[in-house]
Amino acid sequence: MRRFLLLSTLFLGAANTAYATDIGSSSKFGIGAETGYPMIANLSMKVWFNDQYGLSMRAGANFFDYFETAVRFEGVAYRGQWFDWADLPFIWHVGLDLGFEMDDRSPDWQVGPEAGFGAALQFSSFNGEVFVQHGIGIYPVTVWDTVEPRVSAGFRYYF
Repeated sequence: MRRFLLLSTLFLGAANTAYATDIGSSSKFGIGAETGYPMIANLSMKVWFNDQYGLSMRAGANFFDYFETAVRFEGVAYRGQWFDWADLPFIWHVGLDLGFEMDDRSPDWQVGPEAGFGAALQFSSFNGEVFVQHGIGIYPVTVWDTVEPRVSAGFRYYF
């Protein structure tokens, strides 16, 4: 019985929808950096339309021979107040990747849709977030693999 009460209390505390942060409501534009696979260094931006939906963009390079940019439409699947000092929304995304590799002969292109999920720890003491995302890209226009993972982690500050 004690376990049931403890789990119920934790669930009800997590299900509270009183948001501790202004990210997505009054702080709409964020800029930062991210790293992951296949990119080593990315510039990361996000614009929130409201507190549920936004558009994120990234552009980066991997050892200066592969360049990629992506645009994603993102939505909040679940937003709960997990901590007093931060929110932890779970986010889904769909988007489009465009990559090209420069070599001695000619650039090789990679174009296709991407979909995935992630989470963002949004701090209440300042307008910043730390995020992780995982997705799968399907590339019908490519000279490499047609299905590849897309994994990233990063930070954005919101204005």
